[in-house]
Amino acid sequence: MWLLLGCSIISLAIIIERSYVFSKTKSVKELEKHIDILGIIAHTAPLLGLLGTVTGMIRAFMVIEGASGRVSPQLLAGGIWEALLTTAFGLMIAIPSFIAYHLFNNRLDKYSDLEE
Repeated sequence: MWLLLGCSIISLAIIIERSYVFSKTKSVKELEKHIDILGIIAHTAPLLGLLGTVTGMIRAFMVIEGASGRVSPQLLAGGIWEALLTTAFGLMIAIPSFIAYHLFNNRLDKYSDLEE
């Protein structure tokens, strides 16, 4: 969960910084900075969310095993909550990161074409 929070902070910082740089400069080298990191975050955030889903479900099944089959919904809620929350956070980070990554890359392509 903390890893997803770190990814979201880094992604947001890159998006804000790149938006500022794109508005001020036209140098392709300067514009390409940090775009790869944004792409990495966009691609790994859903996987981190999926990892949280798996660990949450493992936790829920461990509760079932420990309760010898007599399970109340309150016992399972923690693991299921973890699974759903990490999935949602992974997607909430990935979707805007993907959009920003592709928008910045499209702008870079236009600037590259202009320089040639």
